[in-house]
Order: sequence, then C-alpha cells, then structure tokens
Amino acid sequence: MSLAQKLKPKVLLEIKLTPARQKQVEHYIANEDRNHAVLITGNSGCGKTTIAGAISNSLEIPEANVNVYNSSDFRGIDFIRTLILESPMLPLYGDTKAYILDECHKLTGDAQEAMLKLLEEVPSHVYLFLVTTNPEKLKVTLKRRCFNIDMPNATVQDITGYLNTITSIHKIDASEEMIKKIAAKAEGAYGIALKQLEQVMGNSDEDLLELSEKESLPIDLARGLISSKGWKTISEILKNLKGADPEGTRRLVLNYATTVLLNTGSTISYNVVAVFSEPVYDSGFAGLCRACYRVSKK
Repeated sequence: MSLAQKLKPKVLLEIKLTPARQKQVEHYIANEDRNHAVLITGNSGCGKTTIAGAISNSLEIPEANVNVYNSSDFRGIDFIRTLILESPMLPLYGDTKAYILDECHKLTGDAQEAMLKLLEEVPSHVYLFLVTTNPEKLKVTLKRRCFNIDMPNATVQDITGYLNTITSIHKIDASEEMIKKIAAKAEGAYGIALKQLEQVMGNSDEDLLELSEKESLPIDLARGLISSKGWKTISEILKNLKGADPEGTRRLVLNYATTVLLNTGSTISYNVVAVFSEPVYDSGFAGLCRACYRVSKK
C-alpha cells in the first residue's frame, strides 16, 4: 500500500480544508434539503475523491455502499443507463448509497446527456458525486444541477506543515531541506506531495543532488517533443524515465509546454498541452508513453 493510500483521510475532520471550503462542506452536510448531486472540481492530487468519500461518511453512508467508478473506463451511455436502472434499488445494507464518478469529464456527450435525466430526479436514498479536473468539458446544464465544491490548491506553507506532521507521527526520516523541496514542487496538492515524499524516503541530503539531475529528464522530454524530435529520440528519453513518477513527469512536461505556448503560440506546444492535460494516475508509464507517441506522430 502506498503512503498516500495509507494516509488517505476517511472522515471530514482529518482533511485539511480552507476555512471557506470547510464552512461550505459543513453547511451542505447540515442542510436537510441538500442537493443529492455534488460536483467536486480541482487540480490532480488535491483530494477531490477523498472529500467525496468523507462527505459520504458524514452522511452515514456505509462504506460498502460507496461505489467508485473511473470514467476513463466507464464513459459510455450504456454505463449511465445501467446507473439509471440501478440507482432506484435500495441497498442490501443500510438506507443510503453513493456513486462517485471520478474524472467524469471523460463521459461521452451522449452519456452526459443521459446523466441529466438522473440528475433531475436523484432518488432520495442516493448521492451522486461527480469528480473532475476539467469541469469545462462538462455540459453547462449538467453543472447547473449540482452542488459545486471547488477544491483550491494548498499553499507551500500548508504542505510543508502537513509533511512535517506526517514525518513526525510516522517516524519518517526526512530533512527540512527535503520537505521544503517537496512542498515547492507539489503544485498545491497534498497527494502529489505524499507521492514525492515516498519516492525520496530513505535518501540522504547528498542523494538529493542525484534526484535533481533526474529531474532534468522530463524537461529533456518536453524539449524533444516541442522541437519535433523523432520517436527514436523520445523513446530513448522515456527509457531513462522508467521508474520515475509518470504523473509527476506529465505535469512537468505540461507546465513546460504551457510556458512555451504562452510565449510563442506554436502549434506543436499547443499539441503537447492538449495531449498532456489528461492525468496518467491510472495508466502510469504506459499512459505517458502513449501521450508522447501521439505528439511525436502528429
């Protein structure tokens, strides 16, 4: 089990939220006339599915009745039709159940259209949590029918404090320098910070120099893609990246390409941004290779 999975909060009190977001979530839970459809948005690793699970817990929905689906795998109209037929059925255990649709922006247009019917009349014993990093890809009518929770990025100071607490409680050997570096590179996401912490656990401060050198590889990859290097060159860089964090690499490439796009407006940098906007949490290194291949062959 990864460090992020091991430390994943299950109750609301364990989640670090801004005061405004904390108040919003608590108000939602306290409101007996609450909307049973919730849209949770935010960047990768900011805790969207975690907050969906914690709200389910606060609403006393049994964990066994919380169904999580990744819309990368369940994205068609047939899945939504099944959901519509299944949702009115009472759960075998307890009185309520929840459906969490992660990365729901990947639902097809027809699937989103069908989802509207379910959102119009959500059964009283059902809660729907739509989770996404790209809400702009959802139909406006769909978003309007949900209670919206936008998860803001954490500050470097917040993440530093969080990592200091985690390393202290769990007896993890990590220097202050290492923690500061991880917090600065986490891009406002506690989940990413934990993955980076796990990656460097057991390394000494001297080893950080070697880690820094490895960080140049994603930049080499981004430069190779933007300068239209052939697949042979790109694949050699990817071979050297095997074992690195694929999602971290994707984000570094995306940030680099975005900077180039803003400064030059080049078509190739736009292509990189378009392809690398999709997270590779589930597909991993294979997903990273696929993204690179798509760009190099355009």
